[in-house]
Amino acid sequence: MIERSSQHTKRYERKFVVDSMDAYAVRDVIRFHPAAFHNIYNPRFINNLYFDTPNFNFYYDNHFGKADRVKVRIRWYGEFKNAAHPYLEIKKKNGLVGDKDVYRLKPFQIGSLFDTKNIMRHLQECDLPANLVRWLKDLEPKILNRYHRQYFLSGDKNFRMTFDDKIQYFAVEGKKSTLKKCYSDYSHFVLELKYTVNQEHEAGEITRHLPFRIDKNSKYVNGVDCFNYMAAV
Repeated sequence: MIERSSQHTKRYERKFVVDSMDAYAVRDVIRFHPAAFHNIYNPRFINNLYFDTPNFNFYYDNHFGKADRVKVRIRWYGEFKNAAHPYLEIKKKNGLVGDKDVYRLKPFQIGSLFDTKNIMRHLQECDLPANLVRWLKDLEPKILNRYHRQYFLSGDKNFRMTFDDKIQYFAVEGKKSTLKKCYSDYSHFVLELKYTVNQEHEAGEITRHLPFRIDKNSKYVNGVDCFNYMAAV
């Protein structure tokens, strides 16, 4: 059976985009933060295959700041071409508060799945709920990205922070089963601060010591914007 889990605890996710420091300086900001952030887990590469409607409804909901929005992706860690332990994630957000449903999928190889029909066939073979499969049939793979992530936890264990760098974007052409590389963005870093809604009062003290701007940054939106720009030039 395919495992399903839900992140029942709603949490805030505040993002910071950094383009004025190098990666070493950013890590020093985290390391010397008064909240005593420390490394947890081993750093690893994250791969995401994002889905959207043919008309990019999810993209526009995010781009124009709609309060209730959805993000659908297949995520796996480590090797790019070999998704040994992939997950389907349905991420739901209302403003800055989000939760998600997660379904474990069967392994697959990157090269064989960028055709839309093959992707849907694979999802059907993963014994997902029938109503979810019907909903997914109206979606298409749009963008794939890859980045390196480091994980941190505050001394009181109430706040998590992630640091993403080495960000790469790819466009998916489903009908041709091809993967186009767009570009590698090594000049921007993304910090994300995550905490439960009952920690909102203390969060101000955390962000006060971060010399970065809060941004509604979405890697999916950035990837779509990149390819829209590339098509226009």
